[in-house]
Amino acid sequence: MILAVIIIGIIIFIGGFVIALQLKVTISHRIRMKTYTQCTATVVEKKRKLSNRRRSSVQTVSFQPVFEYFADDKQYRLAGYCSRIEISSSTGVPEIGEKRVLWFNPDDPNEAFVEEPLSSIIFPILIGLFFFGLGMVFLFFLLQAYFRGDNTAAAAIQMYAAWNILY
Repeated sequence: MILAVIIIGIIIFIGGFVIALQLKVTISHRIRMKTYTQCTATVVEKKRKLSNRRRSSVQTVSFQPVFEYFADDKQYRLAGYCSRIEISSSTGVPEIGEKRVLWFNPDDPNEAFVEEPLSSIIFPILIGLFFFGLGMVFLFFLLQAYFRGDNTAAAAIQMYAAWNILY
């Protein structure tokens, strides 16, 4: 019973952590947008790095786009996020020449960030909500079994049944 509660707690914590982290980044960017200046940045370079995953034969490529933008008639460059993708896919990585919205600090134009598409903000929140919801469903069935006086095996069976209902 204690082990089940610990596992459920970990699932709920992971979900809440993912949600909180994504919301913190999103809110931080939204707050900075009030004092930052918006401009259009162009991808001028893609830094590429091949790597092999441990214990796997899957080879991955990490891309880091370099954005070029102008502030006060002066050119600046910003190395963007790293995007790790499977070697056979090129989705999600901006191409050279592609334009993105960039926000920079007018007092220090080197301090900047690229505005993320809405889909990249929503996806982590949905993952967090999934884990949080899954943990809450498991907790519901575990508490239901506990208050009915079922033993741990019965609670585990109910949790397994709940998992199968979800999928």
